[in-house]
Amino acid sequence: MQVVCTVRWMAGHRPPLPGEELPLELANTRFMKRGVELDGLETTADLADWLGRVADRLPISPTEADLDRIGADELAAARELRDALRTLLTDATSGDPLDAGAADTLNRLVRAAPSWQELSVGPEPEAVVCTASPRVAAALAAIAQQAVSMLVDADTLRACAGPGCMLFYRKDHPRRAWCSPRCSNRARAARHYARRTGREL
Repeated sequence: MQVVCTVRWMAGHRPPLPGEELPLELANTRFMKRGVELDGLETTADLADWLGRVADRLPISPTEADLDRIGADELAAARELRDALRTLLTDATSGDPLDAGAADTLNRLVRAAPSWQELSVGPEPEAVVCTASPRVAAALAAIAQQAVSMLVDADTLRACAGPGCMLFYRKDHPRRAWCSPRCSNRARAARHYARRTGREL
């Protein structure tokens, strides 16, 4: 009798490159680890964890109760947005025309949760972003809206060329050539190995 072992790669593991612009960070929830492609949005718990970690960067943050109620529809929407972003970023970083179908998906998700600003008076007046939509849908719409602006200004967007990497990043410094120091080190090691063995990369 054959025993088949299943490894859940995402258990306790979070996607890399936190702190990038939210559309990039969402796109990077598909990533490679030890040569295996992983999905950081495999379950509703993964999405709740990710949204909880970026909540303070969203104009409308989901509450703990919102995150606890995330279901299959919200997960499907997040994955659809993530996959459209990856398609558009691949096109933008390779100089190809942007995929019309992925752009339609992005625009549909922007329209899914309209938002507006209202004046809040208190010790200091402030503009508060409001929506009539569920907060998770509003969070995804806000990320889609940020992606629209990001893709219009795509000159410094990059796809990491590190060995076995599939992440996107913003070249925010003239000397930044990789998504992370780890990819930079791997690329240097690969070049050194190629020189030493006479093999091409």
